[in-house]
Order: sequence, then C-alpha cells, then structure tokens
Amino acid sequence: MKHTLTFGIILATGILSSISCVHEMPRDLDGTFSQFCSSDTVYFTNDILPLLVSNCATTGCHDAQSHEEGVNVTSYWSLIDSDIVKPGHAGRSELYTCLSSGGEEQMPPNGNTLSATDQALIAKWIDQGAHFNTCLSCDTSLYTFAADIWPIIQNNCTGCHNSNSPGGGFYMQNYTDVKNMVDNGALMGSILGNGYQLMPKNTSGLSTCQINKIQNWISNGAPNN
Repeated sequence: MKHTLTFGIILATGILSSISCVHEMPRDLDGTFSQFCSSDTVYFTNDILPLLVSNCATTGCHDAQSHEEGVNVTSYWSLIDSDIVKPGHAGRSELYTCLSSGGEEQMPPNGNTLSATDQALIAKWIDQGAHFNTCLSCDTSLYTFAADIWPIIQNNCTGCHNSNSPGGGFYMQNYTDVKNMVDNGALMGSILGNGYQLMPKNTSGLSTCQINKIQNWISNGAPNN
C-alpha cells in the first residue's frame, strides 16, 4: 500500500509538472537564425523590434527603465514576459489590440499612431507564432533611397523623430529631413555614436550591413532615388 501511494504521488507530481510547462516558451536566448530572408515570414529582430523600440520604448513609456504598466519592449523576452503577446493569436494580444483599437486606449499615444502596414506586420508576426527569429541576408550593393534606405530610417527612427515627437529637435519624416541630417553630419554621427548619442536609442545600434548601406548611399551623393 505504501509503495502504491508513493508511486501515485510521484505520478501526480509528474502530471502537474508537465501541465504547468505546456504553455511555457523555450528560453532559447539566441533565437532562430536564417541565412536568407523569406518574404512570407516576419522576423522579430529585423522587423518587429525596430518598430517597437522606435515607437514605444521612449522615456516614460515602455523602455527598460520606465516599463510603464510593467511593459518593456526593448528585448524579446521582456516583451514576452509582459504577457501582452499571445503567440498565434493577434486578436487576443494586447500588443496588437492597443495599436489598432483607436480612441484613448490606442498606443502609441498623442497621435503617434503606427501605420496600418506596421500594425499588419505586427499582427502577422504574432499569428505566425511570435517567434524569436532573425534573418541574416543583406546586400550592401542595394542602397537606393526609396527601396533600401528609407525603410531602415522609417523602421528605426521615425517613431522618435516625427512632428509630434521630434527627439533632439530632429525630424525624419521624408527625404528632405534625412538629407539635411546627412549634410550636417548628424545622420552618420548618430548612427555611429560619433559626437552624438548612439541611435536608435535604447539599442546597440543598427546592423553593420544597414550602416554600410547608408554609408554607400551617402558616398554616392545621397540621391533621392
């Protein structure tokens, strides 16, 4: 009888442990890396993190220091631990519903609304499983402003440098704004942390490939192409 009871306790403990772990996400701190980028996949490191840091991780909001309402969007695990992402279910994820709801609950506040395209990108990432993924392919020989440079600026910078929130007094809403920063040295100074605070803020900076793209574009005369 004693052995039967002991076995029952062990079995019950094992079942409870397995149940409690069913919904835990594996803590693979390196994430999943792909050599090439798929056009059908949304990548956290490439697509989602820059958007969140630029638009949401400002001082007093959801950066690592402020983490307003317990939400810190500056890394994958801090975002997941905030419990505002339900992998596979964008409609049940507070991250997406707050971005798309409208009214007083909409984030970011003060009119700094993410575009419908950006909102759809976040929804797609969540619906695809909200993976901690990265793709590594990058061609530094492609550096036209519209197709290559502006997307980097838009994803990483415009959230903090728009008409409603011109961080440091800099606007980055169009080609003219970016070209002005090229001409006065502020763009590369900020990107490299050379005489300016390293940008994007609250990050370790742009990738080497992104920096090289921008440098190649500037060396080619920074055209509006």
